[in-house]
Amino acid sequence: MATATRLALVRSLSPLRQLRGGERVARALVPQMAGEEIVVENDGIKITCDLSSYIEWQIATLKGYETRQKQIFLSVIPQHRRRNLLDIGANIGGHSLTFARFFDKVIAFEPNPEIFSRLQGNITRNSGLNIDPMPMGLADRADTLVFYQPPAGCGGQGVGSFDPDFAPNNAIEVRLPVARGDDVVKDQGLNPVDAIKIDVQGFEPQVLMGLADTIAQDKPIIWAEFSESTLRGLQASGSRMSQILAGYRMYKFAPALKFGLIHRVKLEPCDGIHSSEEADYLFLPPDVDKLMRAASL
Repeated sequence: MATATRLALVRSLSPLRQLRGGERVARALVPQMAGEEIVVENDGIKITCDLSSYIEWQIATLKGYETRQKQIFLSVIPQHRRRNLLDIGANIGGHSLTFARFFDKVIAFEPNPEIFSRLQGNITRNSGLNIDPMPMGLADRADTLVFYQPPAGCGGQGVGSFDPDFAPNNAIEVRLPVARGDDVVKDQGLNPVDAIKIDVQGFEPQVLMGLADTIAQDKPIIWAEFSESTLRGLQASGSRMSQILAGYRMYKFAPALKFGLIHRVKLEPCDGIHSSEEADYLFLPPDVDKLMRAASL
């Protein structure tokens, strides 16, 4: 099928994503779209998309992935706090490329070698953006860990994880390097770290614990995905995680529905990490939280 015809077909299916249960329908259809990579341009950012990947399918058909969440995240970050951002679990760079327009420097961590090579290609394709790609994962220690890499044709390489609970069916087990985030920040001279985005398929607690010193010192704005596996890890860490995020105010990215359709995404305050549910969360340090609440009055 010609590239133009293929793209027209997937664009015609994009309304499915807006319906209740549409994500499941879309995921079922995506593997059937496998084929050559195509290059799409959204808001001046060029990125290669493999239509067998659900995330990349959204980038191609919906003009972006987590677009509203990215807008909210950037909107709460003051201009003077836009120096260094850590994108942990960068995938092919969809978030890093956007963030690099607003930050002095983005450090993009991606351990999966197959995905990392595509991340590098997308960075090269968008010249003038200061993104430093790092071929590793982050954890609470420096080590070489088993990574559960998705097999070909499973719906995208971006769903690999160091967490066995997230292992895809027929996962390929490979050993890949991880580093302690605080060590990387120190060795690379990245202070101050003003913002962190974490999407590592259930491995978020280990990443946060490895960045404890950086979080205590720099008080970055943090965007993290919490899965069921993440929540179990947070519970197991007990008071340690509460200490790391002490003083932060927690918000959930909550989709608002209207007539069964996704109407908008808004922030909802939460009581704390131990009362959370599966969702994406935003953690604001006191100074930023005060500014955001004052602006919303």
